[in-house]
Amino acid sequence: MDEPNANDENAIIADDDLNEVPEEEELPTDGFLLSGTASLLSIEDYRAIFDNPHPTANQWRDVAGPNSCNVSATIDGARKALWDQAQVEIKFVRGKVKAALGMKDATIRNLWDLILGPMISLLEEKIGLDKEHLRKVIGTYTLAAAYGLSKTQVFSKNSFVKVDGLTTEQDYQDFWNSVARCGCKESGKNEYVRGLRPLWMDMQHDLNETCRKLFVEGFSGFMRVLIDDDKMHYNIEKADTQGLKKSQHVRDNRKGFVAHTACYTASGLPIGIEWERSGDDTTAAATERLIRAQLSPMSGQHDLPMLANTEFCMDRGYCLPSLLFDFLLPSGADILGTMKRSPMFPFTYEQKLTSSDKRQLIEKKGFRNLFLKKLRARDKDITGIAYRDGKGGVTLALTTFEQTRHWDLVLANPLHRENSEQELLWYTSICEESYEDYKELFDNLPVKALTVKQSRVVPFTCFFLHFIFIRSFDS
Repeated sequence: MDEPNANDENAIIADDDLNEVPEEEELPTDGFLLSGTASLLSIEDYRAIFDNPHPTANQWRDVAGPNSCNVSATIDGARKALWDQAQVEIKFVRGKVKAALGMKDATIRNLWDLILGPMISLLEEKIGLDKEHLRKVIGTYTLAAAYGLSKTQVFSKNSFVKVDGLTTEQDYQDFWNSVARCGCKESGKNEYVRGLRPLWMDMQHDLNETCRKLFVEGFSGFMRVLIDDDKMHYNIEKADTQGLKKSQHVRDNRKGFVAHTACYTASGLPIGIEWERSGDDTTAAATERLIRAQLSPMSGQHDLPMLANTEFCMDRGYCLPSLLFDFLLPSGADILGTMKRSPMFPFTYEQKLTSSDKRQLIEKKGFRNLFLKKLRARDKDITGIAYRDGKGGVTLALTTFEQTRHWDLVLANPLHRENSEQELLWYTSICEESYEDYKELFDNLPVKALTVKQSRVVPFTCFFLHFIFIRSFDS
């Protein structure tokens, strides 16, 4: 296939190409459409709602093959980028916390009161326990969570964790029984109390308000946000879930609830949490609520949020066409995430394609390689990625940032100094935040050029993904 010319207008897909609508004569001549039994939609409303197709596989374009202009590499560059981002996040949060504490030095006690204080006061009101008892319960819960232990494992005779000074097993169980009974109904009655929120909703609200004020409000500059889900097991049949959606957890083969969590990518500080509710039909519904409430509360529930200078890092469960092309990209956000095999993505593997399927089939067997295609949509240049690891695995991903073949070489042991100091010159450069020419550093290192037939080479204790050394293009 010929490579698209950068000056060719057909080399990219314009937004209008993604939003083609029927000609006027294809719509009713009276200019209105019947929706339901009594509602009328204008032509403009009809197009906005129903004529908003997502990109398909045949709209992606090939990119130029590897050459000296579009291949680059760093050593531990990702680690440096992550640490740079972490310093920005930590500096911002330190300032916010210090201001909230009245410029006092942070201690465990005042941080506890600042972050968990509102939720402890809520539990006092709802459950009727005193603060000292609640602190012991939360301490026990935190200890169990840190070690990934159940209640039975924590309090068993053979337990390796010490719970001295914390709550007893019976008091711990009584606490959770009280939480389960605290809902939207009066004690002993089946009728819901109008306007009363369940405990989980109040807890979510208080936590999100604390996180938004301390960790988000006033953050300037570029923000990287990681979104992921936490699955809570709950398999009691015919139980009142108080508005929470009960889902089947495929990997664990259990049922329960799902909480979507947003946090800073580098420091891991929480930004907010949102539980899936019984009326949510997709993962996107809870995700959109979380993003709107924590990052752009002024935008409401219908306008697009203001997400410029924000990158969202997500796994394939979140990279849905509706969330990407109808919400995040139109809001100005950047995205980085893995992808499922789908008709809108240009790559696939382990599938039988029909003659009309334009996706590129990636064979799992073969040397390590990187496959790229590009798409222009919603004023963003999107790069679709398929990475074959040379060991029978294929990973699909999507990003709005990296537009070239960039490889980051990861040192197996950063503290390993058996090699010469010259070989570790690059590490000094990264630690001292120097911006020397990486190509010059590579030229001074005893790095062997790799051919496309090699699957794994480990010079100077580095793990190589698959790297065609830059000097090989100059020969």
